[in-house]
Amino acid sequence: MAKRALPASAIGAALLLSGSAFADTIDPLTFSGTTTVGGTISLAKRVTVNAGAPTTAKADVFFLTDTTGSMGGTINTVKANFGSIAGSLSGDFAFGAGEFKDQGDAFVYKLNQGITTNKASVQSAINTWGASGGGDYPEQGLYALTQAAGASTGWRDGAKKIVLIAGDAPAKTNLATVSSTAAALVAAGVTVESINVGGLGLNDYGQFNGSNSIYAAGVKGSYFQNPNSSTLVSTILDAIGSAFATYEHVTLQVIGAPGVEVLFTPSSGYTGDYDRDMDRFFDFNVTFKGLTAGVHNIQINALVDGAIVATEYDTITVLTSGVPEPSTWAMMLIGFAGLSFTAMRRRKSLEKAALAA
Repeated sequence: MAKRALPASAIGAALLLSGSAFADTIDPLTFSGTTTVGGTISLAKRVTVNAGAPTTAKADVFFLTDTTGSMGGTINTVKANFGSIAGSLSGDFAFGAGEFKDQGDAFVYKLNQGITTNKASVQSAINTWGASGGGDYPEQGLYALTQAAGASTGWRDGAKKIVLIAGDAPAKTNLATVSSTAAALVAAGVTVESINVGGLGLNDYGQFNGSNSIYAAGVKGSYFQNPNSSTLVSTILDAIGSAFATYEHVTLQVIGAPGVEVLFTPSSGYTGDYDRDMDRFFDFNVTFKGLTAGVHNIQINALVDGAIVATEYDTITVLTSGVPEPSTWAMMLIGFAGLSFTAMRRRKSLEKAALAA
């Protein structure tokens, strides 16, 4: 989904600061039921996507920065404030860091730290950044994005994947074009939040905003224009918050159910242009069918644009044969009592006959 250029504001910060967001939910949160092999249980589930950003978000944020000679101010600001940025986010966040320069420099792209929940490791990686190189104007931002989208970055399963790219110059296209970069990002499910930190800079060639940008080619994310050093931190928080502000797909994911077939309707979930300006509700009907006798633990995740926002844990017990209804148990007990009475009378009759003989 293409996004418009956004100014530095407090929208994202307000969405994601600890204590100011709300948890997306799946209801019921737990469920236990019993069926038989071949039998079924049906259950209504509701996924609620709340207004604001979710405190339950599982998200990976990769800091990708141009570290050529003119980027010293931005580099120093990120170094000094990464800890406070990461600490202010509410949810299951992990982070990584990378940098890019140009051909002829010491490297074109470098992965400093793959995705990790160890913030100290990411801080140490960012602290290695230094402004140098970049003899001509454009750099290799597009190529860096294609590399960051790859598996080597260490994206976690079920996480929302976000790249924050910051730069003050457009990208060369000899190693990667807008279309090839967009294709790599879309295939990997990566959202790109781009921050221009100088003049026309990052978007001077229209690669990050407008009809020929990566967003027009299908990449999700937003473009932020010209924050100064005093507003860069709030712009970074805005950018992360913006990654959650809109969504297109809500569905369920079933994990760990080899002895139970789990089907849900609508089977493809819900698709549309949604935003977090209000709470939204998505209803599913889930059917559990017993396949193998035993006790089966099942995890059902609520996914928003492929990222886990809430999780339910179910236990389904599957028996080899049917469980009698209460009324059936009553009839059986009456039957057993009748058989016992008949057997007792027959035994007494036999005893009297033996005595008479």
